[in-house]
Amino acid sequence: MKTRKALALLTVLLRRNSQPVAREEIADLFWSASDRDRASQSLRQALRQVRLLEDACGIPFLEAKHTYLAAHAGPLNWDVPTLFQLLQQGNGASLETARDLWKGPFLEGYDTLDPNFGDWLAVERENIRWQAVERLVELFSGAERSGNSVILEVAARFVVDIDPGHEIAHEALLRYYRETGQMELAQHQLSACEREVNQKSGLAANARKAIETSRQTALLASGQSSARSERSQDLNFLPEGDDVIRLPKIAIASIAVQKKGDAKARALRDEIVNGLSSYQYFDLYQADYEEPGGVAALARLDDGELGSYLLRFRTECELEKVYLQFEDRQSGKILFHDVVDLSDWSTSCEARPLAFHSVNRIHSQVLHRLRNPRNTAPFAKWCQAEAMLWEFSRTADEKALRILNDLERQCPQFSLTYAGKASIEMKQLLYYAVKNASDVPRIEEAVMLAEKAVTLDPWQSINQRLFGWALVLCGATEDAGNAFSEASRLNPMDPSNLMSVAEGLAALGRYQEAVKYAEKALSTFTFPPRIVNEYMANIYFAAGDYERAIQFGERAPLGSLISLATRVSALMCVGRESEARSVLQLYRGKYENLLSSDLFAEINDASWDQRINIFQDPRVRHNYQVGASLVRRSVLGEA
Repeated sequence: MKTRKALALLTVLLRRNSQPVAREEIADLFWSASDRDRASQSLRQALRQVRLLEDACGIPFLEAKHTYLAAHAGPLNWDVPTLFQLLQQGNGASLETARDLWKGPFLEGYDTLDPNFGDWLAVERENIRWQAVERLVELFSGAERSGNSVILEVAARFVVDIDPGHEIAHEALLRYYRETGQMELAQHQLSACEREVNQKSGLAANARKAIETSRQTALLASGQSSARSERSQDLNFLPEGDDVIRLPKIAIASIAVQKKGDAKARALRDEIVNGLSSYQYFDLYQADYEEPGGVAALARLDDGELGSYLLRFRTECELEKVYLQFEDRQSGKILFHDVVDLSDWSTSCEARPLAFHSVNRIHSQVLHRLRNPRNTAPFAKWCQAEAMLWEFSRTADEKALRILNDLERQCPQFSLTYAGKASIEMKQLLYYAVKNASDVPRIEEAVMLAEKAVTLDPWQSINQRLFGWALVLCGATEDAGNAFSEASRLNPMDPSNLMSVAEGLAALGRYQEAVKYAEKALSTFTFPPRIVNEYMANIYFAAGDYERAIQFGERAPLGSLISLATRVSALMCVGRESEARSVLQLYRGKYENLLSSDLFAEINDASWDQRINIFQDPRVRHNYQVGASLVRRSVLGEA
């Protein structure tokens, strides 16, 4: 084609899979700086170029009507669906062909055609990358379990091509090369891993230790010297300091879980232990090995204000039951006792809801005790600050910030301190109207704090999640998607984590994932915070389900202007403008005296409605902006 915009226009239509797209939407996507007449003329010129391509290939695919456009691919082959067809086949030949087809990011170099198109492209690029990586991880994980070395290597290397920092793919290749004795390839892969993956994550150090161990074994077997090279002497990328944070201890005692036929009991235990470790809020121990006295000697243990606990698993195979007992080892008190019927489920997937229940109950029991202000241990102070962060009020944030500042002075290497401070910075930016435009916080501060948290501990889901949110607010959508995906992988048990990730993915345009995570989180909460309704409203608004967005918006926190903006925007989208204006009047009239004194104060914050518009999809962003602008004018007394 003569112009890149014509090719980009065709690509947008093809990605819609024959769905009609309004001409105005296309014009806004590619000629956002032009007036309507000039944009329409440019659109007609681009469509003529598409028609020439249609004539040249002899395949009618373009449908151009007065009000809308559509592209029906039919027999017209293009590389994106071909790529996913090859990945779906999943054999060695198809993966090699797909890898040859992948030439880099989707429409690389087209980002600057127009700011609106750049936003659309960022979301589509991430969707394609994420879908490809998800399928490839599924393939090489299955191949590793079944011993299919061809699929394992090709699929894992393909993931590294797409995402050079993908740690799971690096780990799979390192294991494969070590186990097959290909130490030179393992060393080469490790070097690539060290270049791309944050060295402080510890993956590179652990991998180097494993490679060195394998090499030593091979040298000893052959009778050669086992001297270590100078390069492999320094294996610790994270030197230990004196400010190590102590956590509550949970000892896990497994009684009678080695008998034949108790695979389901082991699966349940492993799901619970995995869930507890995902939080990184507990020091976990295998009670059977903790001391020579065995399990019985662990009944009482005083470990200070952080607490020490015992989780007992007792399996009765004949009765098909597992008895779970959670004890406070300081007092000997049984905090709860559950009986799980193994006959009610048959797969490990079905065990996860039961594990969710137990993990969240343990988490609540332990953290509720630590949130008492009398506790002064660093981790207890973090628990107190975290509880305040979920209140979403300026007063609570001010209290939390004082705690976090003290923690930073006391334990400067504690990563969650910086994640908490990043959260407060972002809430200052979004939730609290300011009286002067000069007082608006800068997103760069939140990005810097969240990045420091990830650097100190990339395995903490809270750090990754808040880093993702900071990146959303500064427009780095691809990196934000990676951070959210990592947060969900690191802790799939925490409903608060999943709900926040879901809202972030919805903001990026990954609606199906967002709804899946949100519904999973909603079903897991024992007592969901009221702010969860705001998250759900935003998620369903992004997905285009405006009725459900309205329902959740009605239950969202009364004092949140973001909740109000989502609710008003959804009402406008379904044509209920009079109701939207009535809601605004109701807030100003009936609730003004009940809310914080400065919520409806006269403010000079004309950009607030732009700041709270987190959505990256141009269509969703436009729809939200209508309601947000109405709310801003209402708050300022302009409407």
